[in-house]
Amino acid sequence: MEIVTSSLIIIIYLLLIAFLIIAILIGLKFLNILTKTDKIIENINSKLETLNPIFDFIDHTSTSVRALVIRITELKDKLLNKFRI
Repeated sequence: MEIVTSSLIIIIYLLLIAFLIIAILIGLKFLNILTKTDKIIENINSKLETLNPIFDFIDHTSTSVRALVIRITELKDKLLNKFRI
């Protein structure tokens, strides 16, 4: 009985060591995937930063057009109120 008990303990320890090795290998794979993902995200971020001047131009243009439309609308209202009977 002692032989079975001691052999089961040895088997359990071996299985735990194997599980630990597998967990470490999976962790290393996960770190490799995270590194590749980080490189991809940095690449996308740098490409998006090159588009910032375009978006700034669009924002400035839309703000200018909105101000012009407001000015034209105010002028139209003033003219309509001036000629109203």
